[in-house]
Amino acid sequence: HYLTSYNGTSLLPGPDGPLTSYAANPTDNHQIIIKGDANIKPTNLLSVMFMQDHTSRFDPIFGASVPGYAEYTPTNKLFNLNLNDTQTFRPTLLNQFRLSYMHALDYMSICPKVPSPADFGIQGFNVDPAIGPKLPSFNVSGRFYLGNESLCNIQEATLTRQMADSVTWIHGNHTFKMGLDLMRNMDYSWFANAENPNFTINGFATGNSMADFYIGKVSQYTRGNSAYDYMVSWEGAGFLQDDWKVSRRLTLNLGLRYFLQQPWYCPDGRCG
Repeated sequence: HYLTSYNGTSLLPGPDGPLTSYAANPTDNHQIIIKGDANIKPTNLLSVMFMQDHTSRFDPIFGASVPGYAEYTPTNKLFNLNLNDTQTFRPTLLNQFRLSYMHALDYMSICPKVPSPADFGIQGFNVDPAIGPKLPSFNVSGRFYLGNESLCNIQEATLTRQMADSVTWIHGNHTFKMGLDLMRNMDYSWFANAENPNFTINGFATGNSMADFYIGKVSQYTRGNSAYDYMVSWEGAGFLQDDWKVSRRLTLNLGLRYFLQQPWYCPDGRCG
C-alpha cells in the first residue's frame, strides 16, 4: 500500500529520522488583456480595459510526507474591468469619469483525489457522515504527517465596485482640480477546513510514535467547525486642488482631501 511504497520507492521512515519525500510542484498561469479606445466625437474619448488572470498550482506533498494523500491544488482567478470617459468641454475645461469592477476568487477546496485511509494502510477508520468524505490528518511525532486540514476546503472572494469623477479647470494662473470617489467592497469567505479530523500520535503508549500509530494509540484528537463570513464596506472621498503659478519660477500646490471609510458590516447579521 501507499504507506510503505509509492511508485517503487519506500516511504517507511528510517529508524533514526522522519520520512522525507520530493515531488514536482508546477504552476500554470493564463492571462488575457484587452484594451480599446474610441473617439465618440472630437471632444469625447472612451477607453476600455479588461484583464483576466487565472493561476493554478499543483503540489502532491504540500504539508504531507506521503505523495497523493492530500494534494494541494489552489486556483486564483482575477477579473478586472475599467471604463474611462474623457470629455473636453472647452480648451480650459475637462471632465474625466471612471467606472471600475474587480473580482478576485481564491479556491483552496479543490482536492480532486480523495482516497480512503485504508488506501494508505490505515485500517479501522470510519468516515464521519456529518462531515462527508474529508481526509483525516495524522501527525506522527518525529516521523511523518498525513493530511493538510489547514488549507483544503477554503473559498475566498473579494468584489470591488468603484465610481470616480474629476474636473479640471484652467483659469488664469490657476489650475483647479476637484473630484469624488465612491467604492463598495465585498468580502466573502467560507472555511470548512476545520471540520477535518486531526489525530496526534506521540508515542505515549509504547514510547515510539510509529509503534503507537500501527496499534492505533492516539494521544490527541481535534475537530472544529466550519466558518462563513460575508462582509461589506463603503468608502468615499473628495478632493479640491489648486496649482497656482505665482511667477515663472514659483508654483504653489494647494489641496484638500477628505476620506471616509465605513466599518465592515455583515448584511446577514452574522457579525457584530
